[in-house]
Amino acid sequence: MSINRITFFPVGNGDTTLIEANDKTVLTDINYRCERYTDRFRTSIDVNGNIGNAATLGLEEASKPFQWIYYDFALDLQYACYQSSYRSNREYRLSLLVLTHPNQNNLTGFDKLFYRGDPAEFEDRPREDDKLILIEEMWINPCFADPQYETDESEPLFQEIKRRLSLQGSKESELNGNRISKLDATSSSGLVKTFSRNIEAHIISPIQKEGEVSNAISVGDQPTLNDNSMVIRWTVKVFGGANRIMLGGDATVEVWDRIWQNYKNSADKLNWHILLAPHHCSIDVMARKNQDGKYEYSENALNALGQVEGDGFVVSSSKEVKHNDDLLPSWEAKQKYLEILKDMDGARFLNPDTRANAPLLYSPLQDDKPEPVVFTLTKEGPSLDESAPASPHTPHKIVPVETGNDEFGYKWNMKV
Repeated sequence: MSINRITFFPVGNGDTTLIEANDKTVLTDINYRCERYTDRFRTSIDVNGNIGNAATLGLEEASKPFQWIYYDFALDLQYACYQSSYRSNREYRLSLLVLTHPNQNNLTGFDKLFYRGDPAEFEDRPREDDKLILIEEMWINPCFADPQYETDESEPLFQEIKRRLSLQGSKESELNGNRISKLDATSSSGLVKTFSRNIEAHIISPIQKEGEVSNAISVGDQPTLNDNSMVIRWTVKVFGGANRIMLGGDATVEVWDRIWQNYKNSADKLNWHILLAPHHCSIDVMARKNQDGKYEYSENALNALGQVEGDGFVVSSSKEVKHNDDLLPSWEAKQKYLEILKDMDGARFLNPDTRANAPLLYSPLQDDKPEPVVFTLTKEGPSLDESAPASPHTPHKIVPVETGNDEFGYKWNMKV
């Protein structure tokens, strides 16, 4: 049976969202901050301030309290993308990577996880790169085609995009590992793009005028691209039932105002079961400053964001939303989302960075590690997965099952 689910990884004030459906894997944005060369588990810091690895600290040292720096989702992604290969019996293929805009927290770590170059050489890659993932197809914001947005950190990504774009018009451009599309809406009604039989994307923003690089606002050397980021409503059908997921990128109040003006007579096209709070739950998504420097809410923006269908969920891909005056993430913005959800106890407002599913690896004293927020996609709509210790980070709660597969035998073939 095909897996149908969506996962929001804990990546701080960044975005990394994985859809698995119809035997396809679709990743939107990436904010990967871990080292990949030797670490198999999450980087950690012990009580003495020494950076180490949970798998190598040793039982005695690791039993002492320590905190996770970053959640390492590489193994989760590899498992989702794993395919058996005739030649190597280890092959990782991501069906689609969607890049909403070239901000640092939406593209960090690309070169640590993904294969770059001619896909014909993918199986002949060096042994040390055998865990890299081949991206079969890419959908990109048009800004990625402009070199002015390239930085030292994003150079590997931009070079891969440039390589793929240079192949367009040739037969090679249709091969897995070479395909790429620049996406922006050509009219106010958006762009509907079907990825597979049961997966459809409605590109609501940017429209071509907003997507023009010349319209970006410069701040220092790096233009601010939030208002040019893609706003996408995914529809994933399961046994005929639709699951609607709205990914708002970093679009701010000006964009959401415009979206409502364009869709107020067809508001059903903005319906969602799950909303990824735009711009990491920032208040500038729904309000703007007046002449006195105080924020005033935009009814148009709130209407555009408020088209919840049934008992929906809002996910804040951000640091912890604290009760203070921070603008990103914003406590006031959270309260507005709770009003939209009619959920004042906050049970359907979720933050991966503060979602604790189980004790830390080798450290049963700790129970506050971040965990992904996962929904199973069903005929009736998304269903929030309950806490389940199905990972090596809770070895005292699982029983390994021998499979003869060194790569995933311990991590994934186990009984709870």
